[in-house]
Amino acid sequence: DEKIEQIRSMGNITEFASAVNVSFSYYLDDGNALTEEVRKKLEEGGNLEAAGEDVGPYVIGVRLIGMDDASLKEFAARTGADEEQLFDASKNGVILINKRSDVTNGRSSWKESWNLKTGDSVSGSFFKTEGGDGAGDYKESLGRLGFTVAGITDQLPLGGYYDSDFNSMCMYTTVEN
Repeated sequence: DEKIEQIRSMGNITEFASAVNVSFSYYLDDGNALTEEVRKKLEEGGNLEAAGEDVGPYVIGVRLIGMDDASLKEFAARTGADEEQLFDASKNGVILINKRSDVTNGRSSWKESWNLKTGDSVSGSFFKTEGGDGAGDYKESLGRLGFTVAGITDQLPLGGYYDSDFNSMCMYTTVEN
């Protein structure tokens, strides 16, 4: 954090944001968090299995981006997100980007994927591996992860981007989350 503040204080820096990200497959417990169009597309593929368990049809590619506190506060203020929920570690608050590019019949348009509002909670599982010696001797299991929507927007923070897949989720949170 000290280095971030040093960079911010440099005279020739007009905007700055620091972020780390992780991507993973997320198996939603409830498809009602999705728009009807996305929900139906996922249901067409049938139920999936991960770590030997049925995880249902609602698999989402998640890109979870942790931002430095100052940049996240600015983004929250600009988008009207609830800072209290966003910075409450017990709620795993996120700002969800609800805009994606869609190409249908050669025509490009912007669409939403999520049927959520500020304050909604979402729960699901993610695939994880533990142990292993590099030779494939590891344990597969499902971890649990829930989050609270502290804000939902079609805007992006500095350096942000939109996912184009109908089953992708990009969300911003604190680095600690």
